[in-house]
Amino acid sequence: MKLKNILYRNYNSLSDNEREYYKENREKFELNTCDITNCIYYSDELVWEVEHLGYSALCEDAYKELTE
Repeated sequence: MKLKNILYRNYNSLSDNEREYYKENREKFELNTCDITNCIYYSDELVWEVEHLGYSALCEDAYKELTE
């Protein structure tokens, strides 16, 4: 399995093998999910300073929707 197979996909749509791969490699590749879309992103692609909006990590699209 390769990282590109799970990146930018919704965690809920992953197969059991893909979920296991995500869990095993989350720290190695610095991966996290957006709190709204539940999609997998690199941690540095997420907006983290959003506690005032009620979330801990948001992708850019979700952040724009909430702040416009």
